[in-house]
Amino acid sequence: ERKERERRGQKKEEDYVYTYGDIHRAVLQLFLRHKYLTKERTALMIQNVAKAYEKEKDSGRLQTISADNLDDFFHSINKVTGSVDLRYAEIKKFQVPSVSNGRAEYWAIKSVISASALSDDLTSYLSTSDFDKKELLYFKEVIEKIVAQADGLLDHNAAISLGRNQKMGSSDSERCCKRLIREGWLELWAGATCKVTLGVRAVADLWGYVVTAH
Repeated sequence: ERKERERRGQKKEEDYVYTYGDIHRAVLQLFLRHKYLTKERTALMIQNVAKAYEKEKDSGRLQTISADNLDDFFHSINKVTGSVDLRYAEIKKFQVPSVSNGRAEYWAIKSVISASALSDDLTSYLSTSDFDKKELLYFKEVIEKIVAQADGLLDHNAAISLGRNQKMGSSDSERCCKRLIREGWLELWAGATCKVTLGVRAVADLWGYVVTAH
Protein backbone atom coordinates (compact mmCIF):
# COMPACT_ATOMS: atom_id res chain seq x y z
CA GLU A 1 0.00 0.00 0.00
CA ARG A 2 2.85 2.38 0.85
CA LYS A 3 4.49 1.62 -2.49
CA GLU A 4 1.21 2.31 -4.29
CA ARG A 5 0.92 5.73 -2.59
CA GLU A 6 4.48 6.51 -3.55
CA ARG A 7 3.84 5.40 -7.13
CA ARG A 8 0.80 7.67 -7.44
CA GLY A 9 2.66 10.57 -5.91
CA GLN A 10 5.57 10.40 -8.32
CA LYS A 11 5.51 11.50 -11.95
CA LYS A 12 6.57 8.52 -14.03
CA GLU A 13 9.56 8.89 -16.33
CA GLU A 14 7.51 7.90 -19.37
CA ASP A 15 4.99 10.69 -18.64
CA TYR A 16 7.59 13.40 -19.25
CA VAL A 17 6.57 15.96 -21.87
CA TYR A 18 9.45 17.01 -24.11
CA THR A 19 9.68 20.45 -25.66
CA TYR A 20 10.07 20.11 -29.43
CA GLY A 21 13.30 21.79 -30.52
CA ASP A 22 16.58 21.43 -32.36
CA ILE A 23 17.32 17.99 -30.91
CA HIS A 24 14.03 16.64 -32.27
CA ARG A 25 14.62 18.26 -35.66
CA ALA A 26 18.10 16.77 -35.90
CA VAL A 27 16.86 13.28 -34.96
CA LEU A 28 14.07 13.56 -37.54
CA GLN A 29 16.61 14.43 -40.24
CA LEU A 30 18.76 11.46 -39.26
CA PHE A 31 15.77 9.13 -39.49
CA LEU A 32 14.94 10.48 -42.93
CA ARG A 33 18.40 9.25 -43.92
CA HIS A 34 18.64 5.99 -41.97
CA LYS A 35 14.94 4.97 -42.31
CA TYR A 36 15.14 2.61 -39.32
CA LEU A 37 17.39 1.75 -36.37
CA THR A 38 17.38 -0.74 -33.52
CA LYS A 39 16.14 0.73 -30.26
CA GLU A 40 19.70 0.60 -28.87
CA ARG A 41 21.18 2.52 -31.82
CA THR A 42 18.26 4.95 -31.66
CA ALA A 43 18.94 5.74 -28.01
CA LEU A 44 22.65 6.19 -28.71
CA MET A 45 21.89 8.53 -31.60
CA ILE A 46 19.59 10.67 -29.46
CA GLN A 47 22.22 10.81 -26.71
CA ASN A 48 24.88 12.00 -29.17
CA VAL A 49 22.58 14.60 -30.72
CA ALA A 50 21.66 15.88 -27.26
CA LYS A 51 25.34 16.34 -26.44
CA ALA A 52 25.71 18.48 -29.56
CA TYR A 53 22.82 20.71 -28.41
CA GLU A 54 23.74 21.21 -24.76
CA LYS A 55 21.80 24.49 -24.50
CA GLU A 56 18.50 22.84 -25.41
CA LYS A 57 16.04 22.49 -22.52
CA ASP A 58 15.93 18.68 -22.51
CA SER A 59 19.55 18.06 -23.44
CA GLY A 60 20.62 16.80 -20.01
CA ARG A 61 17.75 14.34 -19.77
CA LEU A 62 18.23 13.11 -23.34
CA GLN A 63 21.97 12.54 -22.91
CA THR A 64 21.09 9.59 -20.67
CA ILE A 65 17.85 8.41 -22.30
CA SER A 66 17.48 4.62 -22.29
CA ALA A 67 16.54 2.36 -25.20
CA ASP A 68 13.37 1.29 -23.36
CA ASN A 69 12.12 4.82 -22.71
CA LEU A 70 11.86 6.45 -26.14
CA ASP A 71 8.10 6.59 -26.64
CA ASP A 72 7.48 10.07 -25.29
CA PHE A 73 10.42 11.54 -27.17
CA PHE A 74 9.01 10.38 -30.49
CA HIS A 75 5.48 11.30 -29.45
CA SER A 76 6.67 14.90 -29.19
CA ILE A 77 8.01 14.68 -32.77
CA ASN A 78 4.90 13.05 -34.21
CA LYS A 79 2.64 15.70 -32.66
CA VAL A 80 4.49 18.42 -34.56
CA THR A 81 5.38 16.83 -37.89
CA GLY A 82 1.96 15.61 -38.96
CA SER A 83 -1.75 16.13 -38.62
CA VAL A 84 -4.29 13.66 -37.26
CA ASP A 85 -5.12 12.43 -40.76
CA LEU A 86 -1.64 12.41 -42.26
CA ARG A 87 1.54 12.00 -40.25
CA TYR A 88 3.96 12.25 -43.13
CA ALA A 89 7.00 11.83 -40.89
CA GLU A 90 5.65 9.61 -38.16
CA ILE A 91 8.33 7.60 -36.34
CA LYS A 92 7.00 4.42 -34.78
CA LYS A 93 8.20 1.38 -32.88
CA PHE A 94 8.09 -2.01 -34.60
CA GLN A 95 9.11 -5.55 -33.82
CA VAL A 96 10.39 -7.99 -36.44
CA PRO A 97 11.59 -11.60 -36.12
CA SER A 98 15.21 -12.06 -35.09
CA VAL A 99 17.30 -15.22 -35.06
CA SER A 100 19.26 -14.15 -31.99
CA ASN A 101 16.42 -13.31 -29.59
CA GLY A 102 13.13 -14.11 -31.28
CA ARG A 103 11.99 -10.49 -31.73
CA ALA A 104 14.03 -7.37 -32.46
CA GLU A 105 12.69 -3.92 -31.69
CA TYR A 106 13.20 -1.04 -34.12
CA TRP A 107 12.18 2.56 -34.52
CA ALA A 108 11.32 3.40 -38.12
CA ILE A 109 10.01 6.38 -40.05
CA LYS A 110 6.92 5.89 -42.17
CA SER A 111 7.46 7.21 -45.67
CA VAL A 112 5.47 10.00 -47.31
CA ILE A 113 4.29 7.56 -49.97
CA SER A 114 2.92 4.92 -47.63
CA ALA A 115 1.24 7.42 -45.34
CA SER A 116 -0.64 9.16 -48.15
CA ALA A 117 -1.38 6.26 -50.51
CA LEU A 118 -5.09 5.80 -51.16
CA SER A 119 -4.85 2.56 -53.14
CA ASP A 120 -4.44 -0.94 -51.78
CA ASP A 121 -2.11 -1.80 -54.66
CA LEU A 122 1.45 -2.31 -53.45
CA THR A 123 2.92 -0.55 -56.47
CA SER A 124 1.25 2.69 -55.37
CA TYR A 125 3.28 2.60 -52.17
CA LEU A 126 6.55 2.37 -54.08
CA SER A 127 5.60 4.20 -57.26
CA THR A 128 8.31 6.83 -56.92
CA SER A 129 11.06 4.33 -56.09
CA ASP A 130 13.76 3.25 -58.50
CA PHE A 131 12.54 -0.36 -58.53
CA ASP A 132 11.32 -1.26 -62.00
CA LYS A 133 7.90 -2.80 -62.65
CA LYS A 134 9.15 -6.39 -62.67
CA GLU A 135 10.96 -5.89 -59.38
CA LEU A 136 7.87 -4.36 -57.77
CA LEU A 137 5.68 -7.24 -58.91
CA TYR A 138 8.34 -9.68 -57.72
CA PHE A 139 8.44 -8.01 -54.31
CA LYS A 140 4.65 -8.10 -54.13
CA GLU A 141 4.66 -11.85 -54.79
CA VAL A 142 7.35 -12.44 -52.17
CA ILE A 143 5.24 -10.55 -49.61
CA GLU A 144 2.18 -12.62 -50.50
CA LYS A 145 4.13 -15.86 -50.03
CA ILE A 146 5.61 -14.69 -46.71
CA VAL A 147 2.19 -13.73 -45.34
CA ALA A 148 0.79 -17.10 -46.46
CA GLN A 149 3.34 -18.98 -44.32
CA ALA A 150 2.16 -19.99 -40.85
CA ASP A 151 5.41 -18.77 -39.31
CA GLY A 152 5.86 -15.78 -41.64
CA LEU A 153 9.11 -17.23 -43.01
CA LEU A 154 9.76 -18.08 -46.66
CA ASP A 155 12.61 -20.27 -47.86
CA HIS A 156 15.27 -18.04 -49.41
CA ASN A 157 15.65 -20.18 -52.52
CA ALA A 158 11.86 -20.29 -52.95
CA ALA A 159 11.81 -16.50 -52.75
CA ILE A 160 14.43 -16.21 -55.49
CA SER A 161 12.60 -18.72 -57.70
CA LEU A 162 9.50 -16.49 -57.68
CA GLY A 163 11.34 -14.22 -60.09
CA ARG A 164 10.51 -16.69 -62.85
CA ASN A 165 6.87 -15.59 -62.67
CA GLN A 166 8.01 -12.10 -63.72
CA LYS A 167 10.34 -13.53 -66.40
CA MET A 168 13.37 -12.53 -64.33
CA GLY A 169 16.56 -14.55 -64.57
CA SER A 170 17.76 -16.25 -61.39
CA SER A 171 20.67 -13.82 -61.12
CA ASP A 172 18.30 -10.84 -61.48
CA SER A 173 15.85 -12.10 -58.87
CA GLU A 174 18.72 -12.96 -56.50
CA ARG A 175 20.17 -9.48 -56.96
CA CYS A 176 16.75 -7.93 -56.33
CA CYS A 177 16.23 -10.08 -53.23
CA LYS A 178 19.63 -9.03 -51.87
CA ARG A 179 18.76 -5.40 -52.43
CA LEU A 180 15.41 -5.79 -50.66
CA ILE A 181 17.26 -7.31 -47.71
CA ARG A 182 19.99 -4.65 -47.78
CA GLU A 183 17.45 -1.80 -47.81
CA GLY A 184 15.38 -3.31 -45.01
CA TRP A 185 12.30 -4.36 -47.00
CA LEU A 186 13.06 -8.01 -46.26
CA GLU A 187 14.85 -9.58 -43.31
CA LEU A 188 17.17 -12.56 -43.73
CA TRP A 189 16.54 -15.31 -41.21
CA ALA A 190 19.74 -17.37 -41.14
CA GLY A 191 18.63 -20.22 -38.93
CA ALA A 192 18.94 -23.93 -39.68
CA THR A 193 17.81 -23.03 -43.19
CA CYS A 194 18.08 -19.64 -44.86
CA LYS A 195 14.70 -17.90 -44.96
CA VAL A 196 13.31 -14.41 -45.49
CA THR A 197 10.56 -12.51 -43.73
CA LEU A 198 9.17 -8.97 -43.75
CA GLY A 199 11.84 -6.41 -42.92
CA VAL A 200 11.30 -3.44 -40.66
CA ARG A 201 10.70 -1.06 -43.61
CA ALA A 202 8.00 -3.35 -44.97
CA VAL A 203 6.38 -3.51 -41.54
CA ALA A 204 6.58 0.28 -41.17
CA ASP A 205 5.63 1.34 -44.70
CA LEU A 206 3.50 -1.48 -46.05
CA TRP A 207 1.57 -2.82 -43.07
CA GLY A 208 -1.65 -1.20 -44.30
CA TYR A 209 -1.30 -3.04 -47.59
CA VAL A 210 -0.51 -6.36 -45.90
CA VAL A 211 -3.50 -6.15 -43.54
CA THR A 212 -5.93 -4.94 -46.22
CA ALA A 213 -4.85 -7.32 -48.97
CA HIS A 214 -4.20 -10.42 -46.88
